[in-house]
Amino acid sequence: MTTVHRNLSDDTGVICRGEHRFVTIGARTGYHARSAWANASLCTTLHRASMGTLSVWVTPLEDLGAVPRMAHTLARNPDAMHFPIVSDMLPARDIQASFFGLYYLSQFHPQLMGKFGPGKFPEWDFTIGPWVYAESLPLRQGCWYHMVLTWNRPKSEIALYVNGFALSRNNAQIADRFVAFMDGRETLYLGNPMMVLSELILEDNVWSHRRISRIYEAGKPRQNVGIDSDFRQWFALPRRDSAKLLPGKAWKLAYQNDFTRADDAANWVLQGGNYLPVPRLETTPEGLRIETSHIAAKETRMYLWSPRCFEGNDQWISFEFRPESPHGLALVVFCASGMQREDFFTDFGVPRTGSMDTIIADGLRCYHWEFFRRLDVMRRNVETQALIKNPWERPMQYGCVPRLKLHRWHQLQVIKEGRRIRCRLNGITVMDVTDNAFQGHGPVYIYGRIGLRHMWSIAMTYHNLSVYEKSTPG
Repeated sequence: MTTVHRNLSDDTGVICRGEHRFVTIGARTGYHARSAWANASLCTTLHRASMGTLSVWVTPLEDLGAVPRMAHTLARNPDAMHFPIVSDMLPARDIQASFFGLYYLSQFHPQLMGKFGPGKFPEWDFTIGPWVYAESLPLRQGCWYHMVLTWNRPKSEIALYVNGFALSRNNAQIADRFVAFMDGRETLYLGNPMMVLSELILEDNVWSHRRISRIYEAGKPRQNVGIDSDFRQWFALPRRDSAKLLPGKAWKLAYQNDFTRADDAANWVLQGGNYLPVPRLETTPEGLRIETSHIAAKETRMYLWSPRCFEGNDQWISFEFRPESPHGLALVVFCASGMQREDFFTDFGVPRTGSMDTIIADGLRCYHWEFFRRLDVMRRNVETQALIKNPWERPMQYGCVPRLKLHRWHQLQVIKEGRRIRCRLNGITVMDVTDNAFQGHGPVYIYGRIGLRHMWSIAMTYHNLSVYEKSTPG
């Protein structure tokens, strides 16, 4: 077994170029590049080993999280929000050109990324590249994050851990479209002006999850107590709520549909299926059955939009769903209207494909909750959840619930009361957030259609949809 170990508390074992310093934060000392052109470098081929581990401690000098795309800035500097931690390329923030690296990206998705090939965030539908990522990872100033990347080339497997939590695993044995690893360059460049790096280890051995957890617990500083609770909220299973929530007398039923009669979905608006027909979209005695094509293409996605808009500061949406396939992506969209609060589909028509761009890039304001996320590179030990505000691509909250059983009914509830939004699955409050109209990502939405969206290769059945409203403007 071969190991490279650099404490990064001074320049021992690394070559430092450009303006830099060694700074102590919370009992750890690390390297800080004070210029975008500064770096610490070392020569090694351990990241080319057939299997191995990269471990590094990182602390940000400012709070970091997702920000909306800034076209005016990115047009001049497309790598402005890329924070290289380890890279085999100069400039290190050029993710596209690097073959090996660990990067933090202050964007909607992903936020922490390890890679063994060229390119940025790939088109997962068509190829599963040698990348692994954490989709959400807010970083708090002054706290230390133990980031670990492991790989096993013969098994085409990559895993990513932060502070003892297993955040992601990419495995070609599950994803049959995996693209082969590539060898990184022999010089690794460390650091960026936003972060301090400490104690880097490279080893030609795959560390176990238990070992990674022990190293974090032994090395974490006292100020990490607060972020440990954050990690449990984001990546550990929540407790089941004690009370069953039902709309009270103040709520008025605005819409109801069991989807069990032949014409129950007749007035719903289909988006997609123009180029490749949706293989199955029909009401049955059990509910609305939707099946999409197994072909990976933009034309194989689809939405089904409610016949009308709903309006109210308070909206309660409830339905039951039954997953019929072990993979795919399903989400519910609510408060979907145009940028000036118009009914988007009446004014501008229905887009011809079921592309995700409709809700994140085409001028449709909405919230969307991804409640069934069986994609190739996501965690498989739990059911990950995400609530996003569009078109700002603002992650409002992430969470997880126990793995959903197939061919079983599950209850979903969206409870929006003013600025507060609760997302509940099977009696568990998965996400509980408060929106704010004055933080640069639009007003609190209270008007629009409801949509059900499905990616390719998924089968789902729905029934017992109900919509309640409590207070309406005017």
